[in-house]
Amino acid sequence: MSKLIPRLQLDQFPPDLAASLQSKVQRLKYLGEFFQCMANQPQALLSFNNLTDDLKKALPDNLTEVVALTGAGVMGNHYERHQHERLSVKLGFDKEWVREANALAPDKAKLLRDDERVVQKFTMAVIERRG
Repeated sequence: MSKLIPRLQLDQFPPDLAASLQSKVQRLKYLGEFFQCMANQPQALLSFNNLTDDLKKALPDNLTEVVALTGAGVMGNHYERHQHERLSVKLGFDKEWVREANALAPDKAKLLRDDERVVQKFTMAVIERRG
């Protein structure tokens, strides 16, 4: 990210934005650079945070993690991928399942369910086509 974008800390966020992120920051014990930068546009970050929370409520954990692992893998975001590998295992998914999701080869995956393979293909297509 550009060094020209100021990095804001949680205590510099508007109160509603800080409140919406407080539990994540406490749970993860850090405030990511993405959030520090995006806080310069607080309404956009609040909308993004609400969107991700709503999506997590709408999808079962396995599909949420397939999307997260796939997106991080396709985009080369190793930090995010590592975070979701750890979360997937914490949620009870087998390490082999995580490896298959990370392989980004849904047609060859033996442990991914049919719906997980479809979601992975869709996620890859959305990223490839830029939405």
